[in-house]
Amino acid sequence: MHWVLQYPDRFKSEVWLMKQNTHAKLNKLIDGRLRWIDDIITNFNDRFLIAITYPDNFPTQPPVATVLKPEIVPNASYHYFDILGICALPSSQYSPGITAYSIRNRACEWAFFYGMYRRYHKWYGPQH
Repeated sequence: MHWVLQYPDRFKSEVWLMKQNTHAKLNKLIDGRLRWIDDIITNFNDRFLIAITYPDNFPTQPPVATVLKPEIVPNASYHYFDILGICALPSSQYSPGITAYSIRNRACEWAFFYGMYRRYHKWYGPQH
């Protein structure tokens, strides 16, 4: 059973948080998973198209944040990994109460630190 059907109140809460606090749009992928797409601009005026994708077993597993644009080569030095995308939080900090909105905010934070990394060639963001 899809998590939306299993936890309809949680789904409503997720949608409410994102619609109240972001300009993200909800999309359904071919495989049935749900994905928020948000266009963000950092303090450095860098623009990122961020995707927050719910896994099939949400809320047991967290949503995954990835960068759709610009193309970013995965590299552990700036906490961006091939399949996993942005290292938004250590797995030890995850709880089923974590929302797509909180992952989205951590992705925005990552984008800021990535901008610093590009300019200064040093990662100033959190280390996980």
